[in-house]
Amino acid sequence: MTVIPTYPPRQTGEVPLQSATTPSGLVELLLLAASVTTVVIGIAIAYVAFRGYRRNKSRQMLFLAIGFVLVIAFPGTADILLYVLTVVLEFQLPINKLYLAGIMQASQLLGMASILYALVRR
Repeated sequence: MTVIPTYPPRQTGEVPLQSATTPSGLVELLLLAASVTTVVIGIAIAYVAFRGYRRNKSRQMLFLAIGFVLVIAFPGTADILLYVLTVVLEFQLPINKLYLAGIMQASQLLGMASILYALVRR
């Protein structure tokens, strides 16, 4: 005979992940620093690719630069700005966060397509 465990009923509005402790200020600062570093490296890669495009007139390098901007620089910068606005400044966004996530996902998808085009184009 199998026993089905019974759980206490959930309180309204509580999600299991919400019961976890919130990150400390140091952890948040480290995550923000890692995000900024990722964006800076992505912009540096895009800049080097763009310089390669200007030097050699290579469309592949142009699409590579555009791809890195769309994959790393745009969503990363938007993510950092949203964090500062919503968490640090406690600003209420006039747009649903789901729409913002969709915009960032679309940017990443277009960026990946641009990088793929740059790599397979002859």
